[in-house]
Amino acid sequence: MINMTKSKTAFPFILITSLFFLWGFAHNLDPILIPHLKKSFTLTTVEATLADSAVFISYFVMALPAGFIMKRYGTITVYTVMAICFFMSIMFPTIFALGIHGLKGDTALGSSLIIMSIVGGAILPRAFGYISDVTGNVQYGYIIPAVCFTMVTYFGFRGHKTANVSAKSIPVSIL
Repeated sequence: MINMTKSKTAFPFILITSLFFLWGFAHNLDPILIPHLKKSFTLTTVEATLADSAVFISYFVMALPAGFIMKRYGTITVYTVMAICFFMSIMFPTIFALGIHGLKGDTALGSSLIIMSIVGGAILPRAFGYISDVTGNVQYGYIIPAVCFTMVTYFGFRGHKTANVSAKSIPVSIL
């Protein structure tokens, strides 16, 4: 058995407890999600609830591999993965809010374009795999997420800012 002092166990305990509350908050949204699942996919109440149960079962099943990874590679790996998940979880709502801010009459069009960008989540992993296969090295595939995170960073700092443009300053060929 591992003998850890109180100071070494306090931070992991606080981190894991915070993660527990983070996921608890996310799953308190399920009562809102389940009726929409039922309506969109014509599911029965049992089928919609099974979708929710699958998430909880996956948390339970993944707890053991996470423990083995932590034992083999150390806690820094687990903290890193948790931090990545945390920052990625707040990324899309932030992008969405900043992206539609100030669009006024074009909010519906702007929000639909942002929602369509989710397709990138289906296309870019294929590009990641292609680069990894062609080069024979998975690490080269990480160019794809690096470019994506660079674009998100640019958008966060500068790209979301809107300019006041009048119709007089737009070229006639565009109008």
